[in-house]
Amino acid sequence: MRTTLFFAGIMATLFCVAVFIGCYYTRPNTETLEITADVMRSGLLPAAEKMMLSYDGRYFTNLLHGLNPVARGYFDAYNFLPLAAIALFTFAVYFWLRTFFDVSRKKGVPAALLFVFVHFGLSPDISSELFNMIAVYVYLYGSSLWLIWTAAAFRYYTAGNG
Repeated sequence: MRTTLFFAGIMATLFCVAVFIGCYYTRPNTETLEITADVMRSGLLPAAEKMMLSYDGRYFTNLLHGLNPVARGYFDAYNFLPLAAIALFTFAVYFWLRTFFDVSRKKGVPAALLFVFVHFGLSPDISSELFNMIAVYVYLYGSSLWLIWTAAAFRYYTAGNG
């Protein structure tokens, strides 16, 4: 048992080191820069409207594209987007587990971290899922918000409010 925990700790540490290195070297791709240029030229709402009419119809995602750090001139802050995505996803999994399985805090945090670790470990293309801003906004943020929404709705209705 101790050997398994030791091995899991080493794997988690290596995963964190790899993510931090990836975050340090990540840069916006061409698609991100193109969307950012539209926001810088015409502003948030006109750029979001253009995106909805010509590119995709995801309302919230289009607003997030306009609020990204690159559109505000903070190019170095782009490196923190994957960390923010991991933190949001970890919180969402933790909140969902605590809601549906009544897991204690002591067991909820390691369970959420294990789930996130396995999720990214089984991802067929972690670079696109984690280091591409548009994919993060569409898929990882979407998954996180869905987990939070379902858990919050369940808590609301089981509390006798619905």
